[in-house]
Amino acid sequence: MPTRTISGTILKPDGTAWEGGVVKFRLVRPFTTSSELYPTTTHSETLDSNGEFSTEIGVPDTGTAQYVVTTPDKNTYKLNISDGAAVTLETLIDLETIPGDTNETLAIINALTKLAIKSVDDDYSILSTDEYIRCDGTFTVTLPATTGSGDVYFIANVGTGTITVAVTGSDTINGTTPLTIPTMTIAWYCDAVAGNWDSNW
Repeated sequence: MPTRTISGTILKPDGTAWEGGVVKFRLVRPFTTSSELYPTTTHSETLDSNGEFSTEIGVPDTGTAQYVVTTPDKNTYKLNISDGAAVTLETLIDLETIPGDTNETLAIINALTKLAIKSVDDDYSILSTDEYIRCDGTFTVTLPATTGSGDVYFIANVGTGTITVAVTGSDTINGTTPLTIPTMTIAWYCDAVAGNWDSNW
């Protein structure tokens, strides 16, 4: 199966290296090469002490593969990529070099794009790659264990059923027992501190 190498540097808004940050590549749709089916998958790359990474992602023999790239600050970018030579992430999406910096490879991702949408109709445990969970039916959505990571998830009840939000372990939501999300309501949950989710609901 063909692969293409992507490298890049991602810095915080203050221009310092995002050491230990994670860049995620999620293949939106599976594709078929001449020899095999490449399934929908997500893989992560941890930034080094300079905020840099290098990875290989699968691409089809012909045409393009559709990926969603998520940066450490939860910005997401749609990326259509085909077979070819190694390339930097900076050349693929909207980036801004740091003012006054003489190293043109150092850049800050500066544009927000659409959230990755996950539609569910049965009990579901939220993944770290999820962002907007669109629910239709009556079932339970379970939040991951809190760590104080700052991750934010949006859960929408778009149907006529009742969506119950469950926590992992002894976690709480707003310091109390989780409640249900009424119909046609969007609730957000922020992993602000270990042990508790901050929420608007």
